[in-house]
Amino acid sequence: MYTEVVVRKLMTKSTSTQFLHGPNQRNVVRQLTLDSLPRLEDIDTCENGHTYELLITLVANCAANIMLNNLCKQRNDLLRIEKDQKAKNRKARIFLGK
Repeated sequence: MYTEVVVRKLMTKSTSTQFLHGPNQRNVVRQLTLDSLPRLEDIDTCENGHTYELLITLVANCAANIMLNNLCKQRNDLLRIEKDQKAKNRKARIFLGK
């Protein structure tokens, strides 16, 4: 959920161009997500040696990948709809002889 909020904030009109043209969007999303999470000091290392920070970083990486993948799919869908609409308009003009 934190990652979704971060991506939505980054995709506002004022920041989307800079975010999309910037290098390594995944790291930006991951780091902002990690910075926004509450600190839980009382969680110990598990018996396999995994620390809280390691687990949260892995989850944040997965969440960033998922959110950015969804964002790309949404943008591609919009572009496809726009392209299809232009093709329909072009065919209509040809059919009507204009």
